[in-house]
Parts: sequence; structure tokens; C-alpha cells
Amino acid sequence: MNSPEVKKILAELEASGGFFTEGNYRDINQCNALGENALHFMAVWNKPDYAKVLASNGIDIDKRGEHGYTPLHEAIEQGHTEMVDCLLSLGADVEIKNDDGLNCMELAELWGNQAIVQLVRGA
Repeated sequence: MNSPEVKKILAELEASGGFFTEGNYRDINQCNALGENALHFMAVWNKPDYAKVLASNGIDIDKRGEHGYTPLHEAIEQGHTEMVDCLLSLGADVEIKNDDGLNCMELAELWGNQAIVQLVRGA
């Protein structure tokens, strides 16, 4: 059973519309056709407070979606330093490789955001 906070987040996700958010997000670990759960979208949208709620309610924080990206990969690629820090504090795995064979440090270095590189290095 989803908490009221989780229900609010999932309803907001469904209401956002668009191909990537298409899905039935009535369960916290429900995924779209690309295998992405709600945490992937919170990472892209830079919503660390929502990420904390989802994590405390049991979402899979290391779920691999499109191109093998976890929510942490998404946050790194988007340059969302606060979200990267949040996901690391929640225990996201920095060693998971995406479909291109890049782990989080390699991806951070590729995108060149030094603040994120330092966060991932310290994890």
C-alpha cells in the first residue's frame, strides 16, 4: 500500500503526460515501457525531496531503465548535483554500469561536472 505522499508523487508523474511517463504508476515500483520507475523521473526533474519519500517507501533505487541507466546515472547526466548527493546518501550503487559499460564515475567524468565527480569519488 502506497503512503499518501507516494500517491501524490505518482499522481503527479502520471499527470505530467508524455511518452516517457506513459504508464500506470499506481505502485511505487511500477515502470514504463523503458523499464524506468518514478525515481528515474525524480532524478531527471531534480526533485530530491520526492526521491527521499520514494526511497523511504521501498522504491528500487538502483533500477536499470533505458540504456541501462539507474536514477543515479540520470542525475549525473542531467548535471543535478543536489540529486546526485541525495541518491548517494540513500545508498545508490556507483559501480553499476550502463549499457555503454560506464559506471557512475566514468559517466561523471565524461560529462565534466567537477562537483559531481567529487561527490561520486567520495562515495
